[in-house]
Amino acid sequence: MMEKIICCDWGTTSLRLTAYNTKEEAPIAAIAAEHGVLAVNQQFMASAGDLSRKAFFLQVLNSEISRLYDHVEVDTPVIISGMASANIGMEPLPYALLPFDLLGKDAVIRSFQDGQRPVHLVSGCRADADIMRGEETQLVGAARLMEGRWEADKQALVILPGTHSKHVVIRDQLAVSFKTYMTGEIFCLLFSKSILSQSVIQNDFSKAGCHEAFLEGVQKGLRENILHALFDVRIRSMLGQADARVNFAYLSGQMIGSELRDLSSTSVNDIVICGSEQMNEAYATAIDQVIWHGAKPRVNCVPAAMATAAGQLMMYKSHRLFNFIP
Repeated sequence: MMEKIICCDWGTTSLRLTAYNTKEEAPIAAIAAEHGVLAVNQQFMASAGDLSRKAFFLQVLNSEISRLYDHVEVDTPVIISGMASANIGMEPLPYALLPFDLLGKDAVIRSFQDGQRPVHLVSGCRADADIMRGEETQLVGAARLMEGRWEADKQALVILPGTHSKHVVIRDQLAVSFKTYMTGEIFCLLFSKSILSQSVIQNDFSKAGCHEAFLEGVQKGLRENILHALFDVRIRSMLGQADARVNFAYLSGQMIGSELRDLSSTSVNDIVICGSEQMNEAYATAIDQVIWHGAKPRVNCVPAAMATAAGQLMMYKSHRLFNFIP
């Protein structure tokens, strides 16, 4: 019989499930839903209280898993990473500490039985003054996907774009430090809630001039104070110098450029970008604009969804969760 596991990426705004063949390390099927931890927590807080927090979240999870019943069984284990282990999630767990092993051996995992199904909940990771939940699993998966393509025994940097982008320093197969940048959240607030929202229209950069505007924005973000540079978005609109869709690309470039401005003084052999296809392309393009004071690093990209599942599978094996007995 095929050995399978359900990989669950339960983020703030979405829930993704992937059925995996553990021997071949290959996906069998995948689904996505909008039942993010934030929304489910709000539903729980508004509920009559007939179910505990854990039971309420498990009810939502099992409803989504049922959509995979052509591919999994009622006792197929599920491993969950992301915000499900936060205080607004299924069950709050303590953070793992740095340094964090790239095989996932240092991960904090809580295992329990839900009916016939084993459930394994992965916690986040913390530095002295920073935290992550979900990205630690992507980090382990990215390292797995990068095997043979980077020198993780030397100093490398893994960039995880997102609402709260992470820059993780790797040394000797360990994550030794990281920084969080609120790039995605601030960008969203700027184009949807600020005065700049009148000067931009969200789009996929397919309009002519968007690529050039993105590069111009990157240069602006790399070299100028972002609080001054941002007002240029409105000026370009008010003076008729840029279409609103092109301005969206310009604003995106400014934000990403500002996030990456410290890289020029960073000494790393490899940079790995782990995000969506669009984010990987945008960050790789922006990194190419950085003027390096030392040797220019190699840049590779891995898909975030693949990295999450690969990281969960690696933790499942390294923690020998297949031997779990409730």
